[in-house]
Amino acid sequence: MKVRGLVRGSLHLLGAATALGFAFADTPSRSQSEYWEETRLTLIDVRDVVVQKDCYAESKTFLGCVRALNAIAHSFKPPLAVVTEEELLSPNSRFGETLTKLGPLSLVVARVTTQAEGVATGNAYERWSAEFEMQQAQASAVERLRADSSLQVDFEDWFAELQLRAPLDGAGESLTAARALNAYLASEYDPHTQIIPVQELADELNRTGAVEAEWVRDSEKPIARLKVSHFLSLSVCEDLRTAILEKQAQGAVGWILDLRGNPGGRVDIATCAAGLFVGQRLIFTQQNLETHAQEPSVSSTDALTDLPMITLINAKSASVSEVVAGALRDYGRSWIAGETSFGKGTAQEAVPFSHGKKIMMLKTVTRFYLPADHRSHQITGIEPDFPIAPDLRTSFEVRFTPRERHLLGALPESPGSPEDLSPSDQVALLRTCADSMSALETYIARPETTDFQLLVARDLLICEVQRLASGQESGKDSEESSEQ
Repeated sequence: MKVRGLVRGSLHLLGAATALGFAFADTPSRSQSEYWEETRLTLIDVRDVVVQKDCYAESKTFLGCVRALNAIAHSFKPPLAVVTEEELLSPNSRFGETLTKLGPLSLVVARVTTQAEGVATGNAYERWSAEFEMQQAQASAVERLRADSSLQVDFEDWFAELQLRAPLDGAGESLTAARALNAYLASEYDPHTQIIPVQELADELNRTGAVEAEWVRDSEKPIARLKVSHFLSLSVCEDLRTAILEKQAQGAVGWILDLRGNPGGRVDIATCAAGLFVGQRLIFTQQNLETHAQEPSVSSTDALTDLPMITLINAKSASVSEVVAGALRDYGRSWIAGETSFGKGTAQEAVPFSHGKKIMMLKTVTRFYLPADHRSHQITGIEPDFPIAPDLRTSFEVRFTPRERHLLGALPESPGSPEDLSPSDQVALLRTCADSMSALETYIARPETTDFQLLVARDLLICEVQRLASGQESGKDSEESSEQ
C-alpha cells in the first residue's frame, strides 16, 4: 500500500544516479528545528497523510499510526504517551497519570520507572536492550489490539485531541510533524524511508572535506592513510584521486583506506572511488525491491595504483561504504580490518513530498549486491578479515553500537549473504607477523591517544609489503591473477 499523497515523481540526481545509500551526519550545519521550520509542515499535514482507512489497512500501518501519535505526544513537556490497556497494566509499566481515554487507547504521562532509570546508568548494550524490549512490547500489544474487532481506534479523534493540546513545548510544530510522519513511514516501509527538508538534503549532498590523506605515524615504511568520511559530494572521488597521486609520488608503499564512520552516500561517487583501486569493473548491482530489475554499477575510472592496501571499517561504516570495502576484497585488491560493518544493504530514492515543496521523501527502493556470487550484506554486514577491537580497555557491552539488525522493521537478510572469501592461510600468516610488531606496545603506553585499529592495520600492511617484496604469492594474488 502506498501512503496517500507522498509520491509525486522522482528527483534525478545527476542523470541516472537517483539512488542514495547513506545515513545522515550527526552534526548537520543547522539544527533539525531550523531546517524543518522552513518547510512549514503542520500536524494537519500529518492527519491528512495518516488517515483512518490507511491505519487499519495492514498491521504495519496500524502500528505506524500509533507510533505517529506517540511521536506527537512525546513532544510535550512532560512527555506524554498513547498506550494500550495492556501496556498500562504491564508490571514493567513506565507510565504515570492517565490524562484522557479515547476508545481502547489512553493518553498518559510517560515516566521512567526505577528499573529503567537504573538501566540508564548502565552500559550501552543494557540501554539498547531495555529500549528494544519496550518497542517490541508496544508492537505486540498494538497488534493484539488491531486483531480485536470489538475494539476500534478512531485515529481522527486522536489527532484532533493531540492538536488541541498545542502549542507544543520544546519542539516546533514542523519538527514534531516530521517526527510523526517518519515514525509512520519507518513502520510501513523500513527504518530508512523518511522525509527530509530539501535544504538539509542539499547541504548533505554538498558537504566538503570528506577526504584526508596523511602519513601513518611511527611507521617504519611510508604508509598513507586515506580517510574518506562520506561519499556524498561530487568532489569526493576527485579529492581521493588527488590524494592517491600525491602520496604515491611522495613514495607511499601502501594504503590504509579508512572508511570507519563513513555512512555512505551517492552510488555514483562510491563507484568512482572504488574504481580508483580496481579499475573499470562491476562494483555492485542494485536490485529493485518491487520489479526485481537489476542495474549494474560499473566503474568507468582507471585504476591509479596497485600498491597493497588495508580497508578499515567499523559498526558505523554503512551502505555504499560497505559496498566499496566488499568490492575491493572481492577482487582481491584489499584486506579488511576492524569491526563488522553496519549492515545496511539498501539504497533510497529521493522523491518530492506533496505536502510541502521544501520536503523530499527518501524511499527505500533497491538492495545492493556485491560482485562475487551476487551476495548481499543486508543485516549481516561486512565481516573483517582481521577483527580489531577499537578499545582494549572496555567490554563489548560498554562500547556496543546498534546495527541494521537491531532496527525494528529492517528488511530481512537476503539469500547468499557475504561469507569469508579470504584465504585463511594468508590471514593467519599476516596476523602472526603483525602480532610481533609494536601496535600493542604503543597502545599500552599511550591508550588515551592511540588509535589501536589504525596501528594494527599499519602493522598488517607492513607485513603484506614485506611478503610481496620477498616474492611470496598470497591467495589474494592468485585469485587476482586467475581473473586476468
